[in-house]
Amino acid sequence: MQQITTNTTKTNHYFRVVAALVALTMAASLLVQSARPVQAAFPGQNGSIVFASDRDGDFEIYRTSMCIICKTKLTNNSAKDTLPAVSPDGKKIAFVSDRDGNNEIYVMDRDGSNQTRLTNNPAADWWPAFSPDGKKIAFASDRDGNNEIYAMNAEDTNGDGNGDNPTNRTNNPAEDWTPAWSPKGDKIAFTSERDGNFEVYTMNPGGANQTNLTNSPAGNDGGEGGLDFSPDGKQIAYTNDQSFTGWEVYVMNSADGTDQTNLTNFGSANHPVSDYHPAFSPDGGKIAFTRDAEIYVMDADDGANQTNLTNPSSAYDYAPDWGPRTS
Repeated sequence: MQQITTNTTKTNHYFRVVAALVALTMAASLLVQSARPVQAAFPGQNGSIVFASDRDGDFEIYRTSMCIICKTKLTNNSAKDTLPAVSPDGKKIAFVSDRDGNNEIYVMDRDGSNQTRLTNNPAADWWPAFSPDGKKIAFASDRDGNNEIYAMNAEDTNGDGNGDNPTNRTNNPAEDWTPAWSPKGDKIAFTSERDGNFEVYTMNPGGANQTNLTNSPAGNDGGEGGLDFSPDGKQIAYTNDQSFTGWEVYVMNSADGTDQTNLTNFGSANHPVSDYHPAFSPDGGKIAFTRDAEIYVMDADDGANQTNLTNPSSAYDYAPDWGPRTS
């Protein structure tokens, strides 16, 4: 009887050890899966995504290297740092901060170092966008009484805390904002309220040939949702609320505004959501966007495979921009 009892005890101990090893193996497997780069699921030269988040109590700029649990905090300031924009080579990030009392454009290195103010104006300066050669930044400012699209040099060469040669490119009494530069540098897309509601326009970099691409009297195109050109320049991603179920992410032909296609199409009258601020991946295969207060990615051609990158998060995560692999 003693031998049976001893054997039973040893057997139970053996199974407890095996069960513990299985549990540890499963936990390790889950950890590996959760840390696995999103590039495994979304192949291509997808680089990294920068975004704004208040997860540490106030809005800061973060970067995720396409890894669901890998988040790097790039700014650490008691002010609000938002609306990041990655330079084409991935080495610089422009962003907006009110650390000096009002919204100004700043730029920093990809690791958050060398944070430098580029604008110095009592007006609000925001929505930065790099030119494809990285030498200029387009932005919106109300320094002339209403929001207009400006462009300036991307460096403060004389050290006066002001980006060199900021120039008004739209010169219109209506509200113009959310600029985006085409990959060839021959166009700047922006949104304007000059026709009574926000529509998407394009213009030459100098401000000529301002052309209306959308006409949605039932809603707003662009607005606070942001714009982005596809890497090949053939499409513009934008937002629209004409369905009255919240903002949705659309793409259209960048030349004439045709082929307007709803990619997110997620909301309903009973469950409205807001999908906005789209950003193409460097290979053009994906679009990052904000859904309510989380960062998602989806297929750029049809909106399939919508995946939450920041969940679970009780923070407000928004305004993604996608940099190259080096960023």
